[in-house]
Amino acid sequence: MTDLSRKSVCASLTSRIILNVLEMGYTWDDITKKTAIHPEEVATAHNRIPAVKHYHLLTLLHQGGGEKWFLKRKDFSEDFFFNNENILDLFSEHAPNLALLCLNSQSLRDAINNYMKYRDIIGNTDSITCTQSGKVVTLEYTHEFEEYNYQFVSMINFIFISFIVNHYLDEKISFLVHSKSQKNNIFLNIFGYWGCNVEWEANKNSISFATEHLDRPFRKFNDSLLYVLKKMVDIDYERVTASDNIKEKIAHAIRENISNDSNDFKNGTLLNDICYRLSMSKTTLSRRLKSMDTSYKVIEKQVKLEEAVRLLNNSNLSIGDISYKLGFAAQSAFNKFFVDSMNITPLKFRKGN
Repeated sequence: MTDLSRKSVCASLTSRIILNVLEMGYTWDDITKKTAIHPEEVATAHNRIPAVKHYHLLTLLHQGGGEKWFLKRKDFSEDFFFNNENILDLFSEHAPNLALLCLNSQSLRDAINNYMKYRDIIGNTDSITCTQSGKVVTLEYTHEFEEYNYQFVSMINFIFISFIVNHYLDEKISFLVHSKSQKNNIFLNIFGYWGCNVEWEANKNSISFATEHLDRPFRKFNDSLLYVLKKMVDIDYERVTASDNIKEKIAHAIRENISNDSNDFKNGTLLNDICYRLSMSKTTLSRRLKSMDTSYKVIEKQVKLEEAVRLLNNSNLSIGDISYKLGFAAQSAFNKFFVDSMNITPLKFRKGN
């Protein structure tokens, strides 16, 4: 698995997946135990969920039946995808400013570039790259979690792309989709509605189309609206980037401290070192983290919990040694911390995994 320490996902997207997992019959206790995600983390839509937690959530989704949840959902029936307004709602659900920017760019090329550039606002665990050969434009979708080739995820992105293309071009466009997945009649019907021919069991997930009008000025383009939208999206993007950067540096320092058995949690040495690395005072750091709806203590707790789960699953260290490594004064304190967070003792958690 890729190092996910620099990546995160918007809480609204994680919350949607959690709803799917709950529909499968899992409880919030199950979700917290398996992913270390707590309800309060997804209560605020603009909060960011660490990618490693999102990864564990995808694992739970996969274990619960993979894409079968999609095929059974009433709100994700085939007919849902045959309605432009539904697609627009889905497109704008997690980043409305980005959706508006993609629908009011100077040209189709600019719209595609904006879509690729700013998708980190939603989450940066996947990416889209664009290449052009003559008149043919190809957008390839890749995901950090390659072992989970959810056809649904790439399909949604390809529908968004076809939606954007049709928004900008007057001509009727046909698309060619390459899918790593096996043929599925429901997805085939949805792709067909959007003018997509599909080659199944390909070596990549991509969508291609041909046009001579990639750079043609958009006739409904509004220059003043673009200025406002670009400013708002840049603010959203900078907030995500700054949040991920500060949280990443704090989390890295805490993991480094744990790895080195430094045990500097109590005397404040670690926090002082982090403030030095970030070139800011404790007061400034506290204020910056508060603006991100978090705190140093929250990040420390999250990292300790992630490291506890990792060590319980992947090491032969005793629970007492893990407790010491994580900076707890006594094993009983570690036990209480783990039970409060995961609703299970460290010993039972290790035996169950």
